[in-house]
Amino acid sequence: MATATKTVRIGAGEGLELPEKIRRAAGLADGDTVYINIEDEGDAGLHVRIRKIDPDQAWFWTPKWQAGEREADEDKAAGRFTTYYSDEEFLSALKQWSDDGGVLR
Repeated sequence: MATATKTVRIGAGEGLELPEKIRRAAGLADGDTVYINIEDEGDAGLHVRIRKIDPDQAWFWTPKWQAGEREADEDKAAGRFTTYYSDEEFLSALKQWSDDGGVLR
């Protein structure tokens, strides 16, 4: 299954043109920044997601950042994380990690 993602602005000549009826239904206006995710589901067709985003947060929606988010979600689901209950506990673990030469235990 192929996937494509892109962050674009709505509007003629700026990236993505959508019919007025669709823009209104989605609450989008010319100049809005959107994140588009398209998944090719074979015989089932294409699955398209469009999400309006804050243009100052567009970095979060880059393919590289989203890959990191997926990796973090997988790590959490697999139990590969540690919870610290205080700043002091976290800083102590960080110091130990540094003293150990950056080796995780």
